[in-house]
Amino acid sequence: AANAWKAASRKRMSTQEVAGSIENIGLAYLSAGDWKSALQNTELVLLVHPKAKDSPWNALFQGIALTKLNRIDEADQAFTIWRNGSDESDAIALKQYLGEDFHQYITTGT
Repeated sequence: AANAWKAASRKRMSTQEVAGSIENIGLAYLSAGDWKSALQNTELVLLVHPKAKDSPWNALFQGIALTKLNRIDEADQAFTIWRNGSDESDAIALKQYLGEDFHQYITTGT
C-alpha cells in the first residue's frame, strides 16, 4: 500500500485525494493490529487535508484505534462522526476491507 501511495503521490493530486490515499493505509495498520500507527495515520490525514475532520472513514479508523488504546471518551467522539456521516454503503464497503473482528464498530446512523 505504501509503494502504491508513493507512486500516486508523484501525480498531481488534490489534497483531498492524497488524504484519501493516506486514509486507506489506515486499513493496513488496523488489520495488522498496530493501533498507535493507525491513530497516527488518522492524524496525518488531517494534517494533509484539514477538512477530513468530517471524513466518516477516517473517524471510524480513529475510533477503532482509540478504543484499542483504551481512550474511550475520545473514541466515542470519533464514532459519533462516523455514525453521523456514514451510510449503509460505507458499512458494506468497509466490511469487505476489515476483518470480522472489526465489524462490531461498523454501525451507521442510518
